[in-house]
Amino acid sequence: MYHLRYVGRVVTGRCQRIPHSAFSLVHHAGECAVVHDHVAPKRPPDIWKSMVDPTSSINDYLHRNARRFCEAAMILVNTVEDLEAGLLDLMRTELIGKPNVKLEKLLPIGPLIRSYGGEICSDNSVSHNQEDTSCAEIFRWLDTQEDSSVLYVSFGTLVTVNESQAHELAHGLEQSGTPFLWVYRPPEVCQVLPMDASVQDSLLDGLPTGFMERIEGRGRLITQWAPQQLILSHRSVGGFMSHCGWNSTLEALWAGKPIVAWPCAIDQELTARYLVDDIKLAVEVHKNDDGLVESAEVARAISLLMDENTGSGIRSWFVKMQQLAHKAIGEGGSSKTNLKTLVDRLKSHLKTLP
Repeated sequence: MYHLRYVGRVVTGRCQRIPHSAFSLVHHAGECAVVHDHVAPKRPPDIWKSMVDPTSSINDYLHRNARRFCEAAMILVNTVEDLEAGLLDLMRTELIGKPNVKLEKLLPIGPLIRSYGGEICSDNSVSHNQEDTSCAEIFRWLDTQEDSSVLYVSFGTLVTVNESQAHELAHGLEQSGTPFLWVYRPPEVCQVLPMDASVQDSLLDGLPTGFMERIEGRGRLITQWAPQQLILSHRSVGGFMSHCGWNSTLEALWAGKPIVAWPCAIDQELTARYLVDDIKLAVEVHKNDDGLVESAEVARAISLLMDENTGSGIRSWFVKMQQLAHKAIGEGGSSKTNLKTLVDRLKSHLKTLP
């Protein structure tokens, strides 16, 4: 499934995790492609240059996939209509009913959120006892914290940072004074599921000397898989430091937890710019000239988000967007209606088969 942006005759698209500002409306002029002003990011990240450069492999990849999109009768998008209404409408206008385009409907069906025991977790509505008991201690610690006081830190399943960046992040978390829960991966090591105690100890390599002792009582580390939705839905979690993967972004939206945006690669940079610049749902960390987020910058972004006064605007707006997301998949909501449209269409198609 692809999450789309627009082109004049061809839809450019990328992985479903990419939201609003990731896509361009491109008008072909010979071998050139011109980005439409209405959809270009306000602050284009480095990856944008490759996306719009007609000689780049990324641009070629986008356009090859775009041609396939035009052959589809329907396109399902893991987003919420109210979250990206303007661009969804623009895409419908630019494509549906145009020559050589088979697309009939563009259907946002998100947010696609995992359910637990048949129930989608939200605001502590689902017991963490339904999840892996290995995280029981973490939830007991969360239960002891004040409402909306804890920062949850996770950069997704695959992203790791080098040792210098891990040290800066650790020092920044210390300096912020904010309680935190950090899904920690050793620098440049993807394996995070310890099999025995010896491996568990090695997972803490790469942290500053004495860090674990200094944060005792105020911070916790998870060195294995974390039940992210359940953590985000806990009453004591008040913010999410995230790599801005699209799935994580939707989970934060569903839980109503504002974001410290720390993009690490490609689509994440575009997602972060959208969250910060366009819909004002995140605080962005800034890298220095060497590409490092320094500890003082980490602490600044955390304080800005978690502070009751400076973070109140983002938090209140996030709650409104959360309500729209919940409404979308509720009875009569836009996403639920779109799913019904899909099912009805499939049923009709099945009747035509021999």
